[in-house]
Amino acid sequence: MPSFLRLDSTVTILGLAAVLALGVSALATYLSQNGGISNSNSAQVKPAKSGKPTVVAQATQPQWEASAPGRVAPLGGEVEIRPETPGVVTDVYAKVGDVVKKGDLIAVTKDREAFTRVVAAAAEVEVRVSERDEEKETDKLLLAWRDAQDKLGAAERALHKARITFDTLFIARRNGTASDRDVENARRLIEVAKLSIAARRKDVEEARAKKDFPLLSRLDSGLTIARTDLRLAELAYEKTRIRATSNGRVLQLEGVAGQLASLTSQVPFAVVGDVSRLEVTAEVEERDISKVWVGQNVVVRANAFSGKDFTGKVTAIATKVGSPALGLRGPSQPRDVEILEVDITLDGKPPLLPSMRVDVFFKPKGNVRAAAKN
Repeated sequence: MPSFLRLDSTVTILGLAAVLALGVSALATYLSQNGGISNSNSAQVKPAKSGKPTVVAQATQPQWEASAPGRVAPLGGEVEIRPETPGVVTDVYAKVGDVVKKGDLIAVTKDREAFTRVVAAAAEVEVRVSERDEEKETDKLLLAWRDAQDKLGAAERALHKARITFDTLFIARRNGTASDRDVENARRLIEVAKLSIAARRKDVEEARAKKDFPLLSRLDSGLTIARTDLRLAELAYEKTRIRATSNGRVLQLEGVAGQLASLTSQVPFAVVGDVSRLEVTAEVEERDISKVWVGQNVVVRANAFSGKDFTGKVTAIATKVGSPALGLRGPSQPRDVEILEVDITLDGKPPLLPSMRVDVFFKPKGNVRAAAKN
């Protein structure tokens, strides 16, 4: 081989050796400054007294048992409010964000025809009572039953009137002509009337169950039918009122004056929920079911509140798996994954909003090191 070729090979080898030496020196400097390579799942090497290195296993704990997408909701869920009978909406008395109580007016549908039927049915009852009382009756069992029936009829009329009074004061409060105290007093009268009706019905049943109770006369039967018609008319009138069926805040309101309130509409007239406490329904994949339990602590994160962790606890776990309702993130995610719904009650009063999408991280037992936020 020519000498100049041997010289070039030697220079090349020496150059590569120098570059390699510089790389090893830089790596050693980096490791000395950063405490070596960190791996939570790797072993650590410690020098023994004899001077020989000893491998010591480092016990680690997983950062999370499992993670899953979730959806925020009021504790106890959202209550959909729908009309009980179709009709044209004449007035709407609520707006999104209003705090409502059970029985409060949300809206009213056209009620003139229903009101007229109540008036006519009440007049018919009065006529029937007069006809019955014109004939003298001596049977004590029948007289006791009549007295109980009269008191039940009076209690039912009192409930109807109490509801009308409440509605009148509820609307007047919006106009500034009635106070909160007036409305709450009217609300209590409704409850009193309901209790009275329950007691009077019991009296009627007991009177009718007496031994040797006689057959009802034509007049008593006619009055019973008239009172039934009146109750049905009052019920039809009440159904023209769209009321809050639970305490909470109006989260959604689709109804407007002039529209036809339909029983078959897929969209509820209004949605109410108690947002004083929030919960999350998480969809845990089937493979992670064994990693979740009631009482487990969780961390909840939302894109709307980057860098903030909200805590909570698992309170209920579904008894069967199903298809995901939230949808999986990412086009490459499988679509045939079965999930298990897990209910989580959030601690305190986080600023999360109902229907907000969140990510749920389930903590393992014992201490958990802080998780890196993306």
